Amino acid sequence: MRRGTRRGFVLLQVVCSSALALLVGAMLVMFVRITAVSQQLTMDQHTAELTGWRPMHRLADNLRKAQSYGTGNPTLLAATSSSLTLYDDSLGNTSQYWLDSIAQPHTLNRTRASTTQMLAIGIVSLKFTYYLATGNTPVQGACWVTTASPNAPSAAEMPNVVAVGITITMPLDGATRDLTTTVRIRNAPRTVSGH
Repeated sequence: MRRGTRRGFVLLQVVCSSALALLVGAMLVMFVRITAVSQQLTMDQHTAELTGWRPMHRLADNLRKAQSYGTGNPTLLAATSSSLTLYDDSLGNTSQYWLDSIAQPHTLNRTRASTTQMLAIGIVSLKFTYYLATGNTPVQGACWVTTASPNAPSAAEMPNVVAVGITITMPLDGATRDLTTTVRIRNAPRTVSGH
């Protein structure tokens, strides 16, 4: 093999090796970038869910602890689509949970004994749905049915509300999460599970 041919062959090997190394390097960089972007998206979604679940759990826990009070033993004093007032104890003390949609960003608040505490910030919407017991067992059919106006029970329905559905919408970095739970409150019949 002549010397010039050998140099040309070596040059061709160097060029091919460099091209393959650049291709492999570009693939590794893209893999790292894709991994970083997917991790960021996952973390954003997780943060949105975590941010939404905290006030959701707080609302649900307080609804479970609501006490019956007064004539007809209601656990709720007032109820609308984005606000509810429940009895904290058998003495008639109350807490109101409500979405302040005037504040920017919106805030979820609790007012107890004329003191308002902010529970969460940035909630886009809060919706309560109210349920009455049907008298059916789970085997017989639906245990609960919504009130005549699902998001605003009448005064006559109020003492009979046995469960409240809570839906919170939370945005974060372009991701929006609707978080929903239903809470069986204290005055619900124990024989009806309401699954």
